Amino acid sequence: MFSSLSMGRSPALVNSWLLFISALLLFMFYCATFVTPAGLPDDFIGRVTVVTTFFGIYMAEDILAMFVAMQCASVAQAAFSVADAKRLFGLVQLGNSFAAMTVGIFIGSIAAAVGTEQLLAAQTGLLVLSLMLNVHIGRRYIDPF
Repeated sequence: MFSSLSMGRSPALVNSWLLFISALLLFMFYCATFVTPAGLPDDFIGRVTVVTTFFGIYMAEDILAMFVAMQCASVAQAAFSVADAKRLFGLVQLGNSFAAMTVGIFIGSIAAAVGTEQLLAAQTGLLVLSLMLNVHIGRRYIDPF
């Protein structure tokens, strides 16, 4: 399904769609933290609804994150020459790996200090920033007007 939706479209455009949907899902997750009570409801239907909602949004966001990572390579491939892409891709992957390890180590402490809701808001903001940068790359290097 993903390949049929992205066929014939610019990698930057497809990446923009994925980033937008990912940011929207995180925003929904953020809003859901304010709507749901602090604990799980006492009734069975309420518990199932809350758990299913949060699990569904979380899984969709996780799957989209994988698509965004794959699509970033397509954007780099379309925007840069082979030599430039080789230099850039190694640096980006190094930053990605370093950030994943660093955040993985410290996320518990950060969540305790600032709160889960603020982390979701920050992640949503970073995805919107990434979306704006992706649109700029697409317009400047891939699909100039």
